[in-house]
Amino acid sequence: MTNIVGYARESTLDQAHNGFNMDDQVRRITEFCEFEYGQEPYELSIRREEGRSGKNLERPEIQKILQQAESHAIDIVVVYCLDRLTRSLTDLYE
Repeated sequence: MTNIVGYARESTLDQAHNGFNMDDQVRRITEFCEFEYGQEPYELSIRREEGRSGKNLERPEIQKILQQAESHAIDIVVVYCLDRLTRSLTDLYE
């Protein structure tokens, strides 16, 4: 079974009203996983982070995801778009 973590983040109320709201991100992540992995067994868990900037990885939920990835407890991380994960190319590379 493929273990997938979806990560959704919204840092401001403005983002919530302009296309990056949490529910929309979760819906799009879920739809993507159903389309991409629906033919095989997978487990999707969603991590949400509200009111957190994407300027660095100093966020509790993303730290948990990184720890899970390092220990091979998850196979795939899905985000609505890369800036929900981080806005730093250095952090993305790591």
